Amino acid sequence: MPREIQKFLENISTWKKEILLLRDTIKNINLKETIKWGSLCYTFNGKNVFVIGLFKSYFSISFFKGVLIEDKDNILISPGEDSHHVRMLTFTSSEEVKSKRSVINDFIDKAIKIEEQGLKVTVSDRSLRYPVELTQAFSSSSDFKRAFEKLTPGRKRAYILFFTKAKQSETRSDRIQKYRGRILNGFGIHDCVCGKSKKCQDVMAVIVNNKLYTFWELVI
Repeated sequence: MPREIQKFLENISTWKKEILLLRDTIKNINLKETIKWGSLCYTFNGKNVFVIGLFKSYFSISFFKGVLIEDKDNILISPGEDSHHVRMLTFTSSEEVKSKRSVINDFIDKAIKIEEQGLKVTVSDRSLRYPVELTQAFSSSSDFKRAFEKLTPGRKRAYILFFTKAKQSETRSDRIQKYRGRILNGFGIHDCVCGKSKKCQDVMAVIVNNKLYTFWELVI
């Protein structure tokens, strides 16, 4: 076991017994276990497949492309109304993990096949509602508008979600101004700018307007 994973498991303060059981439940040997965003993350050929999340009242498996997973019984749930990609399984006990053992591995196998096939989740830009403060910023700078439109749909969505969650117009304008430089340089809201990694690995969740959004809800 890699040292970073061993250290992570040693430091778990909640759901420790249940997480150890959940790890043992995962049977697919083609997955690589690592630590990303302060969580156990499982990858296949370098692609993120799912993460194990620890929360106060439950723990979960969140599939990055869960919306593409065939789920006839509607077992998977969305982590929030703004999530177009992620679908998750939630648990509150070891018994629940045991009872869903076959379901867990079935979803994992399906998620891996999605990566093998190179499938992608498409999110239409038309579903993004630009706040008026952002369109005003566009009107004052064509370079800023072009830079924003060049961002991937996921990065644009993350910015718009963050901007629009502010209740006051002044706060929305301040947020846009604060991230203006990142946008002009083609960076997403959580992209690492230090050159050491693609993402800010230590950010697991962000609180926006008193609501907790996990990192993977915002960026994908």
